[in-house]
Amino acid sequence: MARGATVLLAVDDVPWLDPPSERALRFALRRAPDVAVLAACRSDSPAPLGLHMSRLTQITLRPLGVGTLHRVLRDRLGVTLSRPLLSRLAREAGGNPLLAIELARAVLRLPPMPRS
Repeated sequence: MARGATVLLAVDDVPWLDPPSERALRFALRRAPDVAVLAACRSDSPAPLGLHMSRLTQITLRPLGVGTLHRVLRDRLGVTLSRPLLSRLAREAGGNPLLAIELARAVLRLPPMPRS
């Protein structure tokens, strides 16, 4: 690492870490106090990786809205869904983009509705 360079360690879904990985990260972070850590977890989770609160800056992300969900699904899946379906997906996913993508994939696998 170059002198003066900042190292950022990003860990997604911290509560889902398996015990050996969590121990290894804690070990490394105790020995490298200057490493910046970006740890993603739900707001009801305890402090990630047992980090002292003085080392944490909390950023609360808002749920994904219908307009943003439309763009994500169009870019990721190449589809444009109706506004009512987008609204339902946003509501059912609780603003979680990964869940919204998976729900949209499930909807797209459904057979088409018969015309009346």
